[in-house]
Amino acid sequence: MSASRVVLTGVRLALTLLIGAAAALWPAADATAQALVVGANFVIKSLDPARTVETTSNMVNHSVYDSLVTFDGEDLTTPKPSLATDWTVSPDGKTYTFRLRRNVRFASGNPLTSADVKWSLDRVRYLKSNPAFFLNSVEDIQAPDPFTVVLKLKAPNPALLPILSSSSLGAVDSRVHLVPQLLDLQLRHLPAHRRVVGDEHATERTRTPFLERVSRDETWGPGG
Repeated sequence: MSASRVVLTGVRLALTLLIGAAAALWPAADATAQALVVGANFVIKSLDPARTVETTSNMVNHSVYDSLVTFDGEDLTTPKPSLATDWTVSPDGKTYTFRLRRNVRFASGNPLTSADVKWSLDRVRYLKSNPAFFLNSVEDIQAPDPFTVVLKLKAPNPALLPILSSSSLGAVDSRVHLVPQLLDLQLRHLPAHRRVVGDEHATERTRTPFLERVSRDETWGPGG
C-alpha cells in the first residue's frame, strides 16, 4: 500500500471516529417533541423595512413593525386584521380600501394615520430596493382621510393581501423620519434608532453584531 493511501485511510478512520463521538454526545431526538430547532447565522444587513428581505432581518422586523394585515399562527390562508381593522375590494379587483385601527401610537408617541402608511409604502416603491417588487402591481396609494388607505392596482392581484403582511411593508413613523431637506425618498435612510408601531422597538448597531430589544408598556396588540 502506498504512503498516500495509508494517509487517506487514516484520515477516513479519524473522521469516522470523530463523527461517531459527536453522535454519541448529541442528545437523542425526542419523538414527542413539537419544536424544530434550526441553526442559522444571525446576519442583519439592515432593519430598515424598505431595504430588507433577508430571513434574519425579517424575523426581527416581524416583531417590531406592524403591517396592514397579518396571519394567525400557522394559518397562512386567511389574512387577519392588524393595523387595518377591515378592508373592501372593488368588483374589478383593482381597488383595495383599508380602514385603519384607531388609537395606535408609534414608539415616539405619535398617532398612526393613513399618511404614515402611504409614506411607508411609497418609500418602498420609490427606493427600488429588494422589497420593491412586492408592490409592482400597485399604481397609486391614496390617503383620503386619516384612517383610510386606498391602493389602486394596475391589474387585479389576488396575492396582494398576503403580500401586505410582509414586515417590509410595515408602517414607519413618517413625522420622525420625514426630513424637509431630503425631498427625494430615495435618499432617506432610517437612522439606527427605529420609531415603530408594536410591542417593542429595536436598536440596530451595524458595526457590531448587536441587537437590543426594548419593551414598551403601551401597545394596541394582545396584552396591551
